[in-house]
Amino acid sequence: MITSDEEVGGENGVKKLLKEGFRSKVAFVPDCGKNWNFMKKAKGVWHFSVEAEGKSAHGSRPWLGENAIEKLFEFLKEAKKIFPKEPCHKKHHWHETFNIGKIEGGRATNQVPDFAKANIDIRFTSMEKFKKIKKYLNQLAKKYKISFENLSFCEPFECDFQNPYFKIFKKIAKEKFKIKTGKYFSHGTNDGRFFAKKKIPTIILRPKGSGSHSDKEWIDIEDLEKFYLVLKEFTIKVAKK
Repeated sequence: MITSDEEVGGENGVKKLLKEGFRSKVAFVPDCGKNWNFMKKAKGVWHFSVEAEGKSAHGSRPWLGENAIEKLFEFLKEAKKIFPKEPCHKKHHWHETFNIGKIEGGRATNQVPDFAKANIDIRFTSMEKFKKIKKYLNQLAKKYKISFENLSFCEPFECDFQNPYFKIFKKIAKEKFKIKTGKYFSHGTNDGRFFAKKKIPTIILRPKGSGSHSDKEWIDIEDLEKFYLVLKEFTIKVAKK
């Protein structure tokens, strides 16, 4: 499958195709699974926007208005309190995270803003943790009179390492290039979750690289060629079974 909406939820790509009946013996997703380490678990993700309303007034008379930006800041400040502070000094950072990805508000420097909006990215390790976070944020939203809009949501998921396809891939990588594969816990998510939910064995890993979504994102070209050759042999071997 070649799809283009993984970064915005995958609802109209892999999810839709599987819903229409597409199936396979095994799914291979070249995403996450850092440096030849199979992805074992992936955190869930909740993207949403929060908006605060205020009352506009002239910037020289703030007492006549209600500052929506300040209201939103107070909400965000209190919302972060239940999340671990960074640096957390935990090796794998396997905990819940809170990121303010985008913020906007106001119309002019000399005006008390009557609106403010922020987009939030929360990652969570279990549905139980998610429910607690959502309950807490709903209470805060009522306190500060903040409105929510859900943008996207993905549950955490886990890959089954007991299926035989992992062993086939590991063996090829080792015999062909002496590559030793391992396990990896992912802070991000990917379209592999849709295959896993359908009980389709799902292999998720990638070659050497780092800096995802940053200005310094990179991948090792030589290692990428090895990755291609291993995947090619794996695909042929599985197809002949």
